[in-house]
Amino acid sequence: MTVEVYDASGDLLRTLSGGLAYAPLASVTAAPQPYNPAQGPLTLTSGSWSFAYDGKDASGADLTDGVYLVEVVSSLGGAGVATARVQVRVAGGQAPVALQAGPNPAPVGGSVTIVWSPSGAQDEVLVYDLAGQIVRRFPEASQPLVWDLDAAGGGRVAPGIYFVGVRVQGRSVPLFLKLAVY
Repeated sequence: MTVEVYDASGDLLRTLSGGLAYAPLASVTAAPQPYNPAQGPLTLTSGSWSFAYDGKDASGADLTDGVYLVEVVSSLGGAGVATARVQVRVAGGQAPVALQAGPNPAPVGGSVTIVWSPSGAQDEVLVYDLAGQIVRRFPEASQPLVWDLDAAGGGRVAPGIYFVGVRVQGRSVPLFLKLAVY
């Protein structure tokens, strides 16, 4: 039996193995809903099978608030595999990261310092325009990140409103910061 946990973007957060090697799966339920990782495990159940999930991603951090897809895959021996899915809403989980940028608004020709917490070795900072297009990406960003307001293709970004987002330790975090450039 394999349990896989995906975030709302479809990114695989954790794979777990446990329980029976074989179990027929008509459907799977998750309780309690909404789920708070700080209050104990999430119980996944299908028929006589159950599995306790600790609500953590592969790095050991609690899931942040949001909706996740949990997929349970069971081997059916020579008959293939059975798959069942359930959505889990996390509320009261790990607090989203803190994200700050300054100065805000930022003068054209200047720079912006971006800081976030918690932070890790695989953090990525993304800057989006109002159309949702990435204008600058900073893979494996370290703090403090000083952005000189250059676009990915070269040249300065135009005056306007931008959004700064962060992926902390490879996880998408639903937190954005509005940044004005004048």
